[in-house]
Amino acid sequence: MVLLRGFPVDRLSSEEIALFFWAVGLQLGTAVSQSVMGERLGRVVDVTDVDPHARAYRNRSELTPHTDPADLLAFLCLTPAARGGESHFTSSLTVYDELHRTQPEVLEVLQRGFQYHRFGEQEPGCPPVTPWRVPVFSQRDGQVSCRYVKEYVTIAEDEDPDVELTSTERAALAAFEAMAQREDLPVRFSLRPGEAILANNYTVLHGRTAFTNHSDHKRELLRLWLVADPPRRVVREVFLYERAYHGGEPGVPPQPDLEPSFASRFDQAFHDTSAGGD
Repeated sequence: MVLLRGFPVDRLSSEEIALFFWAVGLQLGTAVSQSVMGERLGRVVDVTDVDPHARAYRNRSELTPHTDPADLLAFLCLTPAARGGESHFTSSLTVYDELHRTQPEVLEVLQRGFQYHRFGEQEPGCPPVTPWRVPVFSQRDGQVSCRYVKEYVTIAEDEDPDVELTSTERAALAAFEAMAQREDLPVRFSLRPGEAILANNYTVLHGRTAFTNHSDHKRELLRLWLVADPPRRVVREVFLYERAYHGGEPGVPPQPDLEPSFASRFDQAFHDTSAGGD
């Protein structure tokens, strides 16, 4: 992971700073869709005042260690929270090594993986729960990669009567959570305006503490999910959607007639790249 400082958020317009951040991302790879709305430049801001059931990146609750569905993750802080919102990053490879050293039987369960709920973001005609198991840890070309979102596993069990976690699987998830949140492993800090963090999603877990907004403005970050150039070689079972599973672009498949949530002229231009725009 890398921390970049010096983005001039205090003297550029929102569209200018978005272009600046976008241009940095293009040096590392290709931005992919972050939701069914198709936005490739995401806006991380609390909208629970108008949508109480908003997805995690659009609410203010705590996020436990997890990964996102792309090679690289990038955040740029525009406005910090009034309180809370501390970021924490943990090496998933260290979690793997520690479990291998202390609880090797847990790794076997994690490598077998779990079915994931897809929160209604699957392609039309596809089931709401992955037909395949998504491995927490997998290996290809001698590299260990991690894919993990606990809530997607537990909700799959809640929503699908054919998905039932065994006591061994529950114990393995608990062991992973305990190790990922072990006090000596995470790097913790609060992003300040003009600071950006970039991390490898397959080797780094990320999360944040719950936060409170200022009375007159909200915590706000810009986010990119990037396919690296060249992309990391991973087993196809790490992908949640059929498009990527069969060799297509990672990220959340855009759905027809839905618009990006970051409603600005520049964001619409980024959204249009999914339809072949410049």
